[in-house]
Amino acid sequence: MALYYLDTSALVKLYVAEPGTERMLELADSDDANQFAVLSLSQAELWSAVGRRQREGARDDEEASDLLDRFSEDLESFFLRQNVNDKVIDLACARLERHTLRAA
Repeated sequence: MALYYLDTSALVKLYVAEPGTERMLELADSDDANQFAVLSLSQAELWSAVGRRQREGARDDEEASDLLDRFSEDLESFFLRQNVNDKVIDLACARLERHTLRAA
């Protein structure tokens, strides 16, 4: 079992076809014991990303609504949601002192 933290750029790939989507879907389907964590802020960020695609014409209203409904269901049943608070920020900064981040 592994725990994966998904930032919004990775999270979007589970719902919108773009480079990296296939790999994210494979990871999500690879092991039922794997867990996926997101920050609570990811919900607003994903809604923003879907809204942008909708405004650009890449999604119509019904597709966007269906996608957001599916995400909302997954948020309740699939993802571990971490609220953002000072402790989370402090832990992230402490980790960054020891480990560098690499863009995906």
